[in-house]
Amino acid sequence: MSEPTLTTVQPSTLALPPLSAPSGTRPGLRLPENAPAPIPLVVRVSDNARTSALRDYLSRRGLHAAIGDNATIEVHSLPTADPRTARAEIEAFIDSWVRTNRVAVQLT
Repeated sequence: MSEPTLTTVQPSTLALPPLSAPSGTRPGLRLPENAPAPIPLVVRVSDNARTSALRDYLSRRGLHAAIGDNATIEVHSLPTADPRTARAEIEAFIDSWVRTNRVAVQLT
């Protein structure tokens, strides 16, 4: 029986961007206890069949997204997100999804 051959594997040359915290925050940074709680954003998708697709997209972006009553999605930012910019960041993710999927949504 012959000895197994060892093969050297070279590290990938694919450069990945460094992990970063949401804009306006630092990793591990917690907002002061007296900071206002983030207000959830409720999203209604015009095509109910695409509601779960948008929820999954937002979840992959690190947001807390859950399908609620009447096929709406309730979206919350991460606890470390700055509440002053959290809504704009959520809206930017939704805008990107809408432009890619060509499905209208209503934000409340």
